[in-house]
Amino acid sequence: MELCLVRHGIAGTAGPKWPDDRLRPLTGKGVREMKAAAKGLRMLFVPDVVLTSPLLRAIQTAEILCDAFGIDGLHISEALASGDNDRLLADVAATRSARVVAVGHLPFMAEAISFAVTGDAQTIHCLCEKGSAALLSFPDAPAAGLATLQWLVQPQALHLIADGAATRR
Repeated sequence: MELCLVRHGIAGTAGPKWPDDRLRPLTGKGVREMKAAAKGLRMLFVPDVVLTSPLLRAIQTAEILCDAFGIDGLHISEALASGDNDRLLADVAATRSARVVAVGHLPFMAEAISFAVTGDAQTIHCLCEKGSAALLSFPDAPAAGLATLQWLVQPQALHLIADGAATRR
C-alpha cells in the first residue's frame, strides 16, 4: 500500500482578511505552482483515490491533483486538518485502495510522516514546503511504525520533473 502525502499549495495570508482560517484559499500563484507541481508528481505517482483536509486551500489543492490524475471525486478526512494520525491511517485504510494521495497541512504532514515510519509523531523532522509530496509505502495495511519513506520531493523539484518530461516530448 502506498500513501503520498501532499502539503497544500500557497494560500492567502492568515489574518483579518480571512477570519475563518478554514476558508482561506490558494492564491493565484499557489494555483499556478500547484498545477506545475501536479504535473511533476504525476510522473512519480498516480493514485486511485484522493483524500483531503476539509479546509478550502487543501480542497483546492486536491482538486488540482484530481485534474492532473484524471480522478473524479474527493474524500474528506478531518484527520488531515486535526493531526489525528491514528484516524488518518484508518481513513486511508477505509479507502481500500492500493495508492492514495492525502492533502494536508503543516505541522501535521511532517508529523504523519514520522508517525507512519516510527510510530511517534515527533521522532522525524522534515522540511515540507507548500506543494511538496512524500511517498510512504506500507507492507500491507497502513499502520504506525510500519512505513518506509520512499521519497520527499519539494515543489521546485516537482516543477523540474514536469519541465523535463515536457522537454522529452
